[in-house]
Amino acid sequence: MDYIKFADEFYKKNILPLNSVGLKRTFRGFHLVDMYPSIKAMDNFTNKKKLIDVIKNDVLISDKVSLYIHFPFCKNFCSYCHLYKENIYKSKNSESDYIDSLIKEIAFYAKIFNKKIIAKSIYFGGGTPSLIGIDSLKHILKTLEDYFIINKDSFISFEVYPGSSLNEVDLREKLNILKDFGVKEIVLDLQSSNDKSLEDIGRGDTNFTSWKRLVKIVKNAGINGIKTSMIIGLPFDNIRTFLKSVNDITSIKEVSTISLFLLEFREGLRVFDDLMRNPNKFCTETERDKMQILVRKTLKDKGFYEEPIHFFNRKNMKVSTIKKSAKIDTSSDSLLGFGPSSYGHIITDNNAIKYYNYADTCYYENKINNDDLPIYRWKKLDPKSVKISKLINDIESKGFINNYEIEKKFGNILATFRKLNLIENKEGRVAFTELGKLRAEELIWFLYDKKYRVKQKKYMDNKHTKMHNYVTVVSDENEKLFLDLVKK
Repeated sequence: MDYIKFADEFYKKNILPLNSVGLKRTFRGFHLVDMYPSIKAMDNFTNKKKLIDVIKNDVLISDKVSLYIHFPFCKNFCSYCHLYKENIYKSKNSESDYIDSLIKEIAFYAKIFNKKIIAKSIYFGGGTPSLIGIDSLKHILKTLEDYFIINKDSFISFEVYPGSSLNEVDLREKLNILKDFGVKEIVLDLQSSNDKSLEDIGRGDTNFTSWKRLVKIVKNAGINGIKTSMIIGLPFDNIRTFLKSVNDITSIKEVSTISLFLLEFREGLRVFDDLMRNPNKFCTETERDKMQILVRKTLKDKGFYEEPIHFFNRKNMKVSTIKKSAKIDTSSDSLLGFGPSSYGHIITDNNAIKYYNYADTCYYENKINNDDLPIYRWKKLDPKSVKISKLINDIESKGFINNYEIEKKFGNILATFRKLNLIENKEGRVAFTELGKLRAEELIWFLYDKKYRVKQKKYMDNKHTKMHNYVTVVSDENEKLFLDLVKK
């Protein structure tokens, strides 16, 4: 099949008409994963006792939680990465001090619940978790075992930076420790097999050949889940070089999951400065749309299925089945995020709380050492916000809306989505069409409570919000175009 021709024809027939009704995707204001409410719409956290009372005086809806562990140190910074990190060679914060604070934070939440809770899933991200020292890694894993129930069904993922200079002896020892702990998936994010693109974004020490060698090392360690990601729209990439990357990566049969991300341009990132200074080394917004169409079609034709949205899993792999069973249920499962810039949500019988930690290791450690929580902003959701949050989470994790009360609330908006062939009724649910998935983030913006949309646009950024504001923002002009269509 000519995938380039397919992408061109699909774009002209389906995407181009959306641009005139307020659903044009630009390089600015886009984010692949939306959080509701966003950090800008949350309240400053000032009362540790209030949070403790909410948790202690109520009961978690589910006896299972998901955990996220953030390791904020990197050897070098990728130009596109907005996640919080520090240079491990220049940081004023030592690994041992950070790990001590992390352990205290984990213990704090675990003790509030008064009983051991099942860890449904655990994700080690960063930063670069594979830089953790052996003793520190063992300390973290022992703490998790002390405070949570980790069983054979717990799905545990761990990120490894696929640098060509990686110490393979050290890696093999860590992989053995992780396998014994129960890790089922190693995340080896390649992003592209285009060496020129990798060099430009600060990943010149990675390449397709060394990445393949690391895949073999992981498999030989007995860990069968290997996840990687691809970024759409990297510098010096075009639809033909991108198709080559897709074919290269999918040819490695050990890869179980491929996640897709569109390159984002945020002020403060090097990639944003690059776009301002030298836009010609980037593809156009139209070309990026076509690349997304191409890769989605190619992956499906090569035997991958999509779940959750933008994550493609290879069929007939046991690890994909295990991962599916451990997927977080956003209507009942709580998520505890540990470390600077981590976020989480706690769901009880009568309350739903969302929070973000400070995006700074010094702030984080000072709060912990002063017997306080390192939370920067939080929100105790009202019933209306709980429903909208569940709706958005359902869209992102499942690709469908499973609540007809919500459909009543957004009747006119959803009717417009249907008119544009963005959603459809499927198996008793309201599901995204393939076209809808290509504009899912913009559609979510129109489901936001109006007061949060206004706050989002008027909020003044600081270092704790600028890089960690996980929400797509539709321009005033595009918002008006779409809402005018809704009124017709």
